[in-house]
Amino acid sequence: MKLDKRIKEEMRPFFKIKPLYYWADLLISVSCFYTAYFFAVKYWGNWVGFSATLIVTYSIYRLGSYLHELVHHPNKLKKQLLAYEWTFGHIFGLTYLGFTSHHDHHAIKTYGTKDDPEYSVDVKSIKMGIVVSIGSGILGPIVLLIRYSIVALLMPFMPKNIQKKIFKYASFQGFNINYQRPVVKEEYARQMAWRELPTGVIRTSILSLIALNYLSINILYVYLCATSIALTVNMFRAIFAHQYTSNNVAQDFDGQIEDSINIEGGILMELFAPVGLQYHALHHLFSMIPAYNLPKAHKRMMELNYDWYNDITYKSLGAAIMDRAADNKAEIKKAS
Repeated sequence: MKLDKRIKEEMRPFFKIKPLYYWADLLISVSCFYTAYFFAVKYWGNWVGFSATLIVTYSIYRLGSYLHELVHHPNKLKKQLLAYEWTFGHIFGLTYLGFTSHHDHHAIKTYGTKDDPEYSVDVKSIKMGIVVSIGSGILGPIVLLIRYSIVALLMPFMPKNIQKKIFKYASFQGFNINYQRPVVKEEYARQMAWRELPTGVIRTSILSLIALNYLSINILYVYLCATSIALTVNMFRAIFAHQYTSNNVAQDFDGQIEDSINIEGGILMELFAPVGLQYHALHHLFSMIPAYNLPKAHKRMMELNYDWYNDITYKSLGAAIMDRAADNKAEIKKAS
């Protein structure tokens, strides 16, 4: 693969950020989240509540993908980031600080290694990926509930060594259990603890009001159910974002792109991998292209007809699954 001058020139028009798009996405997603949450709590246990819970689930899923965009464009989307944090992030416990470790997923030195929070060669196996997806759905909601409520509330007042441990082992969004967030400066862990305090205050207050019967217990039920589904689906999506062939060895830029995947598939794929995540290889190729421009940028890349780009693009999720299954079967046969 060679990222030649022509590709860079062809992609240049797609780098422009239009803040209005991000405002519209945030407004619609947050509105859907709270409206559906109201009905899910009010009608918990019947079909209206079930339907509303599914909308809550997808709103969470999409807002998490929206946060991914904010992490890549924090300086150009400062107002949107502030609005996101106070309308959803602090309340749900999915904040900007917790996702800044995402940069280690793009860095040449760490991509595909134990220092990449969003990469594990284990999920190259579809079976293992499904196990991890289900495990995320079962354990994730409880872990996140505790970590971003009472722990976040108390963390500023904990000893520095405890803050450092929490920062290293429990302050990132990812599925690589071997990942340790690097502590560049010891003071940074303390600063992060104070910046997480609003999350801890808000979420612990909600839990306290539920415990005192001032708020409905259904709020917690909806949270656990919706978060569980969202985490399971997101993990399954991540299985087909990469080929996971690095063997925990750092890859050069070409290797990172060749290990990544684009999946076409129309509106269903856009729903399954929202905010541009279906074009994951293209995102790794040009991480600063805004999500809403990725479909057009991908179309242009396909028109350029580079063999290496065609090789990392699947026509559907089914095609990606079948190809991975064939690879899994070949590896099992080779091992035996």
